Amino acid sequence: MATSFHLFPFLPWELRARVWELSAEPRTVQVTTVEYYLPLTATNLDNTRYKRVSSPTPIPAVVQTCRESRNLGVYRKCFSEVERVPERFLEVVEGEGYVWVNGVRRYVWVNLELDTIDIGGQSPAILKPVASTIKQLKSERAVMVVEDVEPLRDFSSLKELQIGCWSECSFLHCACMLMLFYNGYVDAKHITLTDESNGHTTSLFDWNRQLEERFEPYREDFAADLEASGWQVDGVFEGVDRRTRLHVLWAIDQHMQVHDCQW
Repeated sequence: MATSFHLFPFLPWELRARVWELSAEPRTVQVTTVEYYLPLTATNLDNTRYKRVSSPTPIPAVVQTCRESRNLGVYRKCFSEVERVPERFLEVVEGEGYVWVNGVRRYVWVNLELDTIDIGGQSPAILKPVASTIKQLKSERAVMVVEDVEPLRDFSSLKELQIGCWSECSFLHCACMLMLFYNGYVDAKHITLTDESNGHTTSLFDWNRQLEERFEPYREDFAADLEASGWQVDGVFEGVDRRTRLHVLWAIDQHMQVHDCQW
């Protein structure tokens, strides 16, 4: 079987461009940010906190093949806007001593239409400057708090959200927080949660539907108990309908009773 095609450069441009485009495949691209300070010296008193972006995900082969494939734009240099870099700083160069160096922004090669951006356990807020460009986002959570949910509203182009949860407890925690506080652009059918302790995966839509079915026989009694306790359901979780508030709160209550834990 042939592994090379020496006449490729002589094909019409439209055919070559189509080949390069078809070479792109969906990937999961890990993106991390690290904050740092420049070393303080007698000549450098800058104590600004800077930010660096990086990715351990290999650069796509098509980007490294030739100038034509790279310039076509199948993959683009992304996320340099996330960085905070010094304009100029002093750096020690062997044999030259201290020399002034211009700060350079780093980037990650990404196809935003195909690639899923994996931020691991970092907050979605780290991608705020580029949030509106991301279509698929993946995150990993032990717990989820309101401060983790609110930045998701900046992802106005998001089509799919994947949440990896460390345990059954964190799965419930993330699902409940998303139901109560997320009012972003992704439909619940396209928000996927995975319990990494057992591999169970479901959409937020299906989880909510199944939970509501289980809750239905207890609805009136649970609502009455809440009212008797003086807890005002309507005064909390603004924007969430009362039915959802009740069955999500019931799920939290059941979990706390079974696992004897605090929420």
